[in-house]
Amino acid sequence: HQGVNPHAHRCSGNPNYVYLTVYDNLTIKMNKLNAVASNLDVQVLKEVILLFSLLTLIVDMANGWFLMNGVPVNLSIPFKFIFTVVLALGLSLINIKKFVEWMMITFTLLILNFFGVLLEGELLIKSLLIFKFCFWLLAYYYFSNLIESGFTFNFEWIFSIGFVLLIINVLSSYVGIGKYEDFGSRATGLVFAPNELSYTALTIMYAVLLSANQKKNRLKFYVLAILSVLISFLMGLKVTILGLLLLLCILILKNQKKYNLVMITSLLALAVVFFGPTLFLIIEGVYTRTMLTLQHRGLMSAIFSGRIEHAQITFDSFVKSELLTLLFGFSELDHTEMDMLIVLFNTGFLGFILIYVLIIYLFVIKNRRTSPSFYVFIILSASSLAGHFIFSAMAGFFFACFIVYYRQLNQSVEKDESIIG
Repeated sequence: HQGVNPHAHRCSGNPNYVYLTVYDNLTIKMNKLNAVASNLDVQVLKEVILLFSLLTLIVDMANGWFLMNGVPVNLSIPFKFIFTVVLALGLSLINIKKFVEWMMITFTLLILNFFGVLLEGELLIKSLLIFKFCFWLLAYYYFSNLIESGFTFNFEWIFSIGFVLLIINVLSSYVGIGKYEDFGSRATGLVFAPNELSYTALTIMYAVLLSANQKKNRLKFYVLAILSVLISFLMGLKVTILGLLLLLCILILKNQKKYNLVMITSLLALAVVFFGPTLFLIIEGVYTRTMLTLQHRGLMSAIFSGRIEHAQITFDSFVKSELLTLLFGFSELDHTEMDMLIVLFNTGFLGFILIYVLIIYLFVIKNRRTSPSFYVFIILSASSLAGHFIFSAMAGFFFACFIVYYRQLNQSVEKDESIIG
């Protein structure tokens, strides 16, 4: 049968076989070209998204400087709107089903928000609140689906440059450009919202520490640990200080040898001696602020930084509201600085259920084996007490990056190893 054409029966039965064969070959080639073009589009958008990611903290610092100096320019909102469009386009190329899912979540929250402001409410302001949450949720959808599709992303650049920017941000307070307030206990620099900075700084610091630990670069780990502790104390933000110390202790105890703990303690002691006067002023400022609150408002106000009174008054008003308000939230924006109450008061019970079911499913239940569970617990617990995370585009974006980066780090080690978080 060596000389027999295997397609002879097709040729005899179909005089257009040659043309069909050419058409089939062209179709196959076109499909391959489309696949290559699609991958090229994903690669190009990935580089564009990396650039936007690197600029995120810079834009927020510049925006903070404008706000502190009374310049009527808002860079953050238009920047994040453009960033959202790019992320949405990137997600649609990678996984159209997930893009539709994100669109449905966003549309649902906006519809709920619309019903909540029917009676002369602040539609635009409350829509911006929803947009901030949907922005960082989209970032998580994009990055997680990008990694699951076999691509890689240079998160290390984002967190490394972010760490340098944190140092610059703190130093700006000492050269008279950034903020330096609350009895000298807070050097929050150019970032306008200190609470949002606290989650952002904690995430960036923990990310660079995990990276150094995973690479077994002990010298780099020591240096970053010392700098992170110093930066957190200089900023004077309780969430950052307590969260970092907890995460750092767990990381050292689980991943480092005992003599490393002695080494870090020795280096910390030297740093305290070197920065002694500055640290003394910061601790004194925190003590003064806490004692004044304790004397004038009581223990609960000192623990919750004065948030508890407003939260109690607003909660009493909310539970006595009409059914429309209970379902969809207040028609005007509420500024209670405790995330669970912020979500409840601004989106009602329906929005509260949707947002927290999403968060618990995506970041606690799904991928729980490769999720930084203790880090997520600290962030969600702190935000429930201190607020400004769920509706923070900046803090939420770095949170989304870290969750996927953590998964990427775990994928790079051997199967029987894991990064302790």
